[in-house]
Amino acid sequence: MITTTINRNKVKISGERPRKALASHLFRNWASQIDPYFTVRSIKFQSVDVIRGAIKFIKLKAYVTDGDGRSFSSVVFLRGGSVAILVILNCEGELYTVLVSQRRFAVGKPNLLEIPAGTIEAGSSSWNNALRELREELGIAESEMDRSSAGTLRVRDEDATAGLYPSPGACDEYIELYFYEVKITRKGLDSFQGKQTGLAAENEHITLSVVPLDDLPKLVNDGKSLAAYYMYKRRIRAKRELFSRERSA
Repeated sequence: MITTTINRNKVKISGERPRKALASHLFRNWASQIDPYFTVRSIKFQSVDVIRGAIKFIKLKAYVTDGDGRSFSSVVFLRGGSVAILVILNCEGELYTVLVSQRRFAVGKPNLLEIPAGTIEAGSSSWNNALRELREELGIAESEMDRSSAGTLRVRDEDATAGLYPSPGACDEYIELYFYEVKITRKGLDSFQGKQTGLAAENEHITLSVVPLDDLPKLVNDGKSLAAYYMYKRRIRAKRELFSRERSA
């Protein structure tokens, strides 16, 4: 019998590729974040998807007892953390953003608009993953960026890290949100419009669209993109209010 330990409790393990799943960064990271309120009794791995030699997705069924003694089962889809970055282009005093259009078969959409985003790779920081997405999806090299013009977008100002859970009912995914502001010429702005990007090796086929920043909510129904937009606008309002208070003090 295969077992593992979660919060000092022995957990029975069964299902598909159990040893490989237990050893994965995806599972270990998820298990380490389970609150002691939950006592996990057993886990059955229902599917383990390996892409280019690494486990990218795990579907499991866990049998659990909560701190009030209630037992239940829960199907969980593990895919780990992601990053998304809202790019703000200041051209002649007007603010624009760059959206990526790509096929999203899971929701049946051939051209879904969203901000640049991607999975956090094991062993790499969230910010480095955000830089990778800018390079792969927008063609912006790290050497071209001014780090002081970028920052995190937090759900609450007191949070140590950025992030939100888009589908916590069944999925462990959390998304860390960033913004990047840059001044750009009209020629530079136009160079993004309609640009074809993405990694063919990862089956990415992306087309870029430049739109006025405040048009984003009218064009997008992707949750992380909308969250990043409204969190950025809140950040701008807070800065203006602080500046106003300092002037009147």
